Amino acid sequence: MSWVLLLAFASGFPFGMIQELLPLYLRSEGLGLEAIGLASLIGLPWSLKALWAPLVDRVGTLKGWMILGLALCTLGSLMVPWVPVHSRLLMGILLGIAIGSATQDIAIDGTIATALPAEEVARANGLRVAAYRAAMALTGGAAAVMGEKLGWPMAFVTMAGVQALLMVGQARCSLRGGVPEREPLQDWFRALGSWATEPAAWGLFAMALFFKLGDAAMAPMVKTFWLDYGMTVTETAVFSTTFGALLTVIGAISGGDLMSRMGPRLGILLLGLAQAVSNLGYALAALGGGVPAIYTASVVESFSGGLGTAALLGSFALAARGTQAATRFAILTAIVGFTRSLAGALSGSAVEQWGYTGWFFLTFLLSLPGLALAIWVGGRLLPPPER
Repeated sequence: MSWVLLLAFASGFPFGMIQELLPLYLRSEGLGLEAIGLASLIGLPWSLKALWAPLVDRVGTLKGWMILGLALCTLGSLMVPWVPVHSRLLMGILLGIAIGSATQDIAIDGTIATALPAEEVARANGLRVAAYRAAMALTGGAAAVMGEKLGWPMAFVTMAGVQALLMVGQARCSLRGGVPEREPLQDWFRALGSWATEPAAWGLFAMALFFKLGDAAMAPMVKTFWLDYGMTVTETAVFSTTFGALLTVIGAISGGDLMSRMGPRLGILLLGLAQAVSNLGYALAALGGGVPAIYTASVVESFSGGLGTAALLGSFALAARGTQAATRFAILTAIVGFTRSLAGALSGSAVEQWGYTGWFFLTFLLSLPGLALAIWVGGRLLPPPER
C-alpha cells in the first residue's frame, strides 16, 4: 500500500499543476481570460489517453512508461517559467506535460489493477484517491504561495525537484504490474475488441458515463453558488476548497475500506447512493437554509464524493483486470473525463434557466441512471463477496 500511495501521489502531482496552478500562474503573468479559457484544452490528453494506451500495454514495461511520462513532466516544469506566457512554445511545453502525465497515469492504473490481489483493490483505490488529492492540493496551494512569495521560477524548479524524487521512487517500486504480451498485434486488438463488444462491457461503459454525472454536473456551480449567496472568496476557498478536499480524502479512504468489507457489488451501490443523495443537500441550501445549511451541504457532498470516487475506481480496477488492464482502465477513465467536460459545459446555462435549486435537484436525478447501471454491472462483472 505504501507503493500505491507513492504512485498515486506521482499521478496527481502534474495533473494538479495543470488543473489547479496553471490558471493562477497565467493570470498573474498577465494573460487574458479568453486565452486562459482556451488553455483548458491542454487537458485533452487525459481524455484521449486511450488512443495510445495499447502502446503502453504492449511495448516495454509499465514501470518504464511511468518513469518516462514523469520525466517529460519534470523537464517541462523546468522550462515553463523561462518561456513567455503569450508564446506558442509555452503551450507546446504544457501540452507535453499533459501527455507525459496522461502516459504515466496509464501505466500506474495498469500496475495497480494487475499487481494487487483482487481483495486488496478496493482499499488500494481509496488510498489512491487520497494521495492523488493530496498531490493536487500541494501543487494548487503550497506551490501557488511559493510562486507569489519567492517567484514563479523557484516554484516550478521546486516542483520539478519533487517530480525527480518521485521518479526515483518509481524506479525502486516493487509492484510488478502488467503481463508480458507475446501474441501478434492483430490478436491483441481482437481480444480487446471482444472485451469491448460484450454486453456486460457496454453496461460498464454506460456506468462510467453516468455514475459521476450528477457530481460532474453540480461541481462547476458549487463555488459560484457560495459567492452568489454572499460568501466571500476566502470563505469559499478555505471551507469549500481546502476543507472540502480533506473531507474528500477521508471519504475516499473510508470508501475503499467499506468496499473491501462489503464486497464490490454491494459497496458500489451503497456508496453511489450516498454520493447521489448528497446533492440534495445543496438543493435544500439553495431553498433558503442559510449559512449552516450551506456548510452542512458542503461537508456531506465532499465526503460522499470521495466515497463515490473510491467505489468507481475500485469497480474499474476489478473489471479491467487481465493482460490489457492499462488499456481497459484508460478507456473507462476517459469516458468519465468526457462526462466531466460535457456536464460542466452545460451547467452554467442550466442554472441561468432553472436557478440553483432546480439545477441541484436535477443533478440528483441525473445520478439515478448510474445507480441502476451499477446494480446491473455489479451482478455481471464484479466478483461476489467472499463467504
